[in-house]
Amino acid sequence: MNTGVAILKILIGAAACFLGGINPAIAEQQRPWEFQIGAGIANMPDYSGSRASGPRLRLWADGTFRTTDLGTFAIDSGSLTVEPEFRWDVVDKPDLGGGVLIGYRFGRSSSNPGFTDTNDGSARLDGLANVNGAFDAGVEGHAMIFGVPIFAQVRSALSGTQGTVVNVGIFVPVSPGSTVEFVILPTMTWANARQMRAFYGITSAESVASGFALYNPGAAWENAALEISADWSAGAGLHVIASLAYQRLLGSAGNSPIVQTRNQASALAGLAWSF
Repeated sequence: MNTGVAILKILIGAAACFLGGINPAIAEQQRPWEFQIGAGIANMPDYSGSRASGPRLRLWADGTFRTTDLGTFAIDSGSLTVEPEFRWDVVDKPDLGGGVLIGYRFGRSSSNPGFTDTNDGSARLDGLANVNGAFDAGVEGHAMIFGVPIFAQVRSALSGTQGTVVNVGIFVPVSPGSTVEFVILPTMTWANARQMRAFYGITSAESVASGFALYNPGAAWENAALEISADWSAGAGLHVIASLAYQRLLGSAGNSPIVQTRNQASALAGLAWSF
């Protein structure tokens, strides 16, 4: 089964468990949940640092379920720059919140990615070890500082060669009209040495097999990114979605022998349905 489809089923199943417990009388008064599934086509770099890019199928599920005493449960998987996650905000107030999360980070192979592939890859990387996708777990928090909504996450892979990442950013929704919403999402990502070596390092054996120079990066800021997404409600639960994203590889990530360009651009167009 395609990894992306499997992840979407897990996310939808988790949401269904939570939504199934809602009292219908409460739902009629003020619905405590929002849920959206979507499908689209994204044009993405073949791998982080690649000059080549191509179209890929993207499936996602986004939603929230707010409780009276147990905080907020949320699914976020539609971003081009932040990996999918299922989050429990134990504390969830407009100016302060935090909780725990379980997410998924995609991997990389030494073959060119197909239209339905979720992992990155390129035949150019032949001789390098594959990086398996991995579930991760961590903590997150958000706060309103001088009127600016800031968030941070710490996420560690539960298996495989991937390591720990820290995402910090600003989430700014803008609604110029009742049917249109924009989200501006600038972020920066720090990665520990294990994570950096998995995606940008070259071991001695890999150097011999691939022809790339030996490279052993340490913990560092990996990238800075800016994503702008638009959601237009077309009525009857149908939404038209578009996103643009730009990432700039930083420091030792950008210096890796496998990196052809530090500048990474992505775009997505699709349809989503709200329930």
